[in-house]
Amino acid sequence: MVFTWFSSILEMVTPQLLGFPFAMLITALIVYLNLIRENYEIPYNRMVISLFFLSFFSLLVKIINLFI
Repeated sequence: MVFTWFSSILEMVTPQLLGFPFAMLITALIVYLNLIRENYEIPYNRMVISLFFLSFFSLLVKIINLFI
């Protein structure tokens, strides 16, 4: 998840749309939800959830900047 967050920050500073952070974010979200569904205990769960929101927010900012 840290790598996903880092790549979404990298996406914000590049002038063109890379695209792979979107795929990584969706993949990490699917894996996380499957682990929750199977009752795995995830260490640092609050940090993982906050990194999901930060990654999503930074990618949302990139999309808004592209269309403005």
